[in-house]
Amino acid sequence: MLVHDRQNMLTEERIKWLKGAARIGGLRLVVARDDARVQLADFLAGIARSVASHELNGRGDATLTALLRPYVDARSVWGHERSQGQLFGAVHNESVRSLANINNLV
Repeated sequence: MLVHDRQNMLTEERIKWLKGAARIGGLRLVVARDDARVQLADFLAGIARSVASHELNGRGDATLTALLRPYVDARSVWGHERSQGQLFGAVHNESVRSLANINNLV
């Protein structure tokens, strides 16, 4: 069950797509100010965004970036090579380079 903040941008069509793409059992829309789970998720997402933004702008904190790294999806798109290396780690970057090398051979 996914709990999400009720909002106008989350149309019935998007909800249907989300249920199929994420393979969730259900979706419960709530008022964020009334649900501590949504408040906590928003808080943590804001921290993650701040850590990534600081890394992007060359002001990253190595400890905070390391703490964030396990939660960064390897399929995420990140257009800045230096900060991507910090956020994604060496394993992800090596696999991206390997894919690029394979694509160059084709």
